[in-house]
Amino acid sequence: MRTTERGYVYGPSETSIEQINNTTGTMTYLHHDQAGSTRLLTGSTGTVTGKCTYGAYGAPTCEGASTTPLGFDGQYTSADTGLIYMRSRVYDPSTAQFLTVDPAVSLTRAPYNYAGDNPVNRVDPDGLSAEGIEGVPCYFPFCGPPPPAVEGVQHGIEGITHGIESAWNAINENEGPNDEGEAELREKEAQRECGEPNPGSLEKLKKGEIERVLDEEGTDIHTDKEETVGREAGGSYDYIETSQLGKYI
Repeated sequence: MRTTERGYVYGPSETSIEQINNTTGTMTYLHHDQAGSTRLLTGSTGTVTGKCTYGAYGAPTCEGASTTPLGFDGQYTSADTGLIYMRSRVYDPSTAQFLTVDPAVSLTRAPYNYAGDNPVNRVDPDGLSAEGIEGVPCYFPFCGPPPPAVEGVQHGIEGITHGIESAWNAINENEGPNDEGEAELREKEAQRECGEPNPGSLEKLKKGEIERVLDEEGTDIHTDKEETVGREAGGSYDYIETSQLGKYI
C-alpha cells in the first residue's frame, strides 16, 4: 500500500509490518498485539521510537517521535477526526459505535455495536463481522460463517417445497403417492396383529415338520432308492419318493 506521505509493506496475515516515509526514506517497523492493533514502533536499528496503548473500544494513547495512522485493529485512523476507517464502515472509538448500520443486523441484533459489544475477545477489522481473537472462541452470528444447521435451513425449505409439489402433481394425475408401498405396509401390519408368519417362515415350518415325520417313520428323503442309513444306530431308513411328501404337509 502506498499513500502520498507513506508506503506500507504487509505481512502474510494482511497486517502492516513496515512503514516507509516517502520523503526521507526512513523505515519504521510496526509491532502488533494479538488483536492486530499497533503497539510498538521501532527504527531500522531496533530502537523503540514510539508506542501506543488503547482503551477497550479503541481510544488510543500514544507517545514517541514516530507515529503511524494504522493503530487500533491495524486500521487507518484519521488524525483530524479520530475516526477509524474499518474498510466497510467507519468506527468512532470515543462512542464505541459504528456510524452506519450493520448490514447483518437481522442476525446480530446490534446495528452499531463494535465486535458484538465484546472488544476484549473479539475484533471487527472490516466492519462487517466480528472475529475471535486467536485462542479465544467466538461463535455465530458474531464470528465466522453460520453453522451447518443454519446453512441447511434454506436447503430444508427447498426440499419441503419440492415434496409438496411432487405430492400435488401425483394427486392431479389421480395417482396416490406410494399406494403400492402403503398397501404392503398394511399387509405386514395385519400379519403382525394376527400372528401370521411370512412366506419364508412357512417354508421353514414345512421343512421342519417333514423332517420330524420322516424321522418318526424311519425314512430319509436324502438317500438313494432302496438305500438304508443309520444301521449303526440300530435303525433302518427306506427311500421315499419326493412326490409322496404331500401327505405329510
